[in-house]
Amino acid sequence: MGALVAAGCSDLIGADWERYKPGNGEGAAAGSGGEGAASGSGGEGAASGSGGEGAASGSGGEGAAAGSGGEGAAVGSGGQAGGCGVNGDGGSGAGAGGGPISSMTPSCLTLTTRCGPDGISCCDSRLVDGGAYTRSYEDATGSAEQRRAIVNDFWLDTYEITVGRFREFVEAGKGTRESPPEAGAGEHPALPGSGWKDSFVQFLQPDTATLMVELRKCTPPDRDTCSAIGARCSTWSDTVESDDDERRPMNCITWHEAMAFCAWDGGRLPTEAEWSYAAAGGDEERSYPWGDTADEDRAVFGCYGYTEASGRPCTIADLLPVGSRSSGDEATSGDGKWGQADLAGSLWEWTLDGYSDEYPISSQRCELCDNCANLTAGSERVMRGGCFDDDIENLTTSHRLPSKPAERYYGIGARCARDR
Repeated sequence: MGALVAAGCSDLIGADWERYKPGNGEGAAAGSGGEGAASGSGGEGAASGSGGEGAASGSGGEGAAAGSGGEGAAVGSGGQAGGCGVNGDGGSGAGAGGGPISSMTPSCLTLTTRCGPDGISCCDSRLVDGGAYTRSYEDATGSAEQRRAIVNDFWLDTYEITVGRFREFVEAGKGTRESPPEAGAGEHPALPGSGWKDSFVQFLQPDTATLMVELRKCTPPDRDTCSAIGARCSTWSDTVESDDDERRPMNCITWHEAMAFCAWDGGRLPTEAEWSYAAAGGDEERSYPWGDTADEDRAVFGCYGYTEASGRPCTIADLLPVGSRSSGDEATSGDGKWGQADLAGSLWEWTLDGYSDEYPISSQRCELCDNCANLTAGSERVMRGGCFDDDIENLTTSHRLPSKPAERYYGIGARCARDR
């Protein structure tokens, strides 16, 4: 193995770009401005699951119960919420039935590229069995009860969004102001108001040609180049270069583009609670997706995934095809408990939540997170998992960073969640 590089994606998003630096408490709390208040059905767009000042989502301000079996706490921070029931009181859970979802999603209907060591569909998605666990969000504060969370069954894509899948999206003319998602698309079934909002359209590119230029350029507004990893920092190319390139994870996408893609592809962005639940193995609460011990061979990180040469500059070539650290052997594979690949390393992944330094809870009457999320429209969104030029310390299941949703970074991509 080559030597680890000193600066990684976390450093670029933090110190170099004067953003949040792990441990310094300077991450802007979600809800401080930005995209406009999250919309709801019973008021003026009160935040769902934020534990803040908004009314509970639901009609008439009554805060319809969200969670399994109708026993869960209401999504939101006010209203007449239901009780804080534990998942299992007659809960039904989305996606029950087991087994993977294969290739019948829009991004794979005509895609011939296959992914992973077994050459399966790049759109493969696997059931995550819901349950309760203790969240370990780095730099978040809250009581022991507030850290507890309940997550319903859901499907989570086996792989991060690949270049090939995103190409289908772009070639369909989607993800632009000319063809945005419909309002409400990509909504979490237990989180009313969590889907696409018309106010997001302004953050999309005007047309496909402009989108392709921005994907290639991948330059945040406050930087002139992406020189940290060489002249090229995007995995996108306007034409197909090779199957391996099409299998690589799609980076340099904004939060709004990730949300638009997942909605178009029949899914949604996972909540932070869902993402960390899947990565931590649920109530096993693992430190890494594969277990509690750091293992250099189980993740794409540290800029030595592509070759073992040491001392060379980090380049985009270090971002390997998805599933490169997967295997059929639990003793060596980097996959998580439910079979998802690259939950550590490869790319940071966008989640639905706005960033906050407090644990989201379901309502003011209940300190439990029952399928909750921070839907407050703050200035930053949560990303998880670490990336290909990070050190292994940034790959833990508790590590999290905020990033501005409308900006592009070479270390950020996404994967979709699904409810059937």
